[in-house]
Amino acid sequence: MTPTTVLYHRVKKSPRNVAFIRDNESWTYERLATQVDRLARGLIEHGVGKGDRVALHMANLPELVIAYHACFRVGAIAAPFAQQINIKVRKHGFIRFRYD
Repeated sequence: MTPTTVLYHRVKKSPRNVAFIRDNESWTYERLATQVDRLARGLIEHGVGKGDRVALHMANLPELVIAYHACFRVGAIAAPFAQQINIKVRKHGFIRFRYD
C-alpha cells in the first residue's frame, strides 16, 4: 500500500477521524483528502503527470502533507527542498532536477 492508498482507505473507513493536529487545529482524513484532490486537479491542469518531478520548498505544515499526497495521486515525484538551504545550493538542485 502506498501512503495515498492508505489515506483514501482511512477516508472510506473513518472520514471524520483526525489525521493530524497542527496548532490546535484538527485535520480529518476527509478534509485532508479533499485538499489533496483539489491540488491534484490543479497539478493535472498545469500539465503535471506520471513521472514528472515536483519541487516542494515549504515548511513542515499541512500544505506539505497535501502537496506530497497530491503528487503521489497524479503519479508525480515529490522532491522536497529544505527551507534552510541557501539560494546557491537550491538553484543547483533545481537545475539538476530539470527534465529535458
